[in-house]
Amino acid sequence: LDSFGGAVMVVTHNEMYLNALCNRLIVLDRGKVTVFEGTYSEFLEKVGWEGEDENAEKEQVNANSKKAARQERAARLEEKNKRVKPLKNKINQLEKEIHALETTLKQENEDLVAAATTGDGTAIARLSKTVKENQVKINALYEDLFTVTEEHDTVCREYDEE
Repeated sequence: LDSFGGAVMVVTHNEMYLNALCNRLIVLDRGKVTVFEGTYSEFLEKVGWEGEDENAEKEQVNANSKKAARQERAARLEEKNKRVKPLKNKINQLEKEIHALETTLKQENEDLVAAATTGDGTAIARLSKTVKENQVKINALYEDLFTVTEEHDTVCREYDEE
């Protein structure tokens, strides 16, 4: 088309074609027809499209709204993490305590069986008492774990629903 000596009429919305081929534009914008002598880039620079400023403002408002929404989501996530992190830490602590006590309880039960096998009454009495105490501690820790886990799940659900 560059080497063609005649006129070419191009009807397009493709800015690449307009920039590459056109040096005179017949512009149809909001019910008006005008002729612009120059390239499409010059047209945009000197005249531009009617309502373009309004669109730019709308796009800026949308961008600001999206940015505000991202910031709000980030703030809510940070708030959630501040509430959830201590609960997770408490859950981990309780699980470690339970595991340690259950390991101790297992060993005490094995020792109790050995004491019963040998007939060591003193060891049986002492171990029976510690087994019961540790079992009570374990049950209490499980109750605490259930309560903290419920609270953790409630907080997470609250933020997820939001």
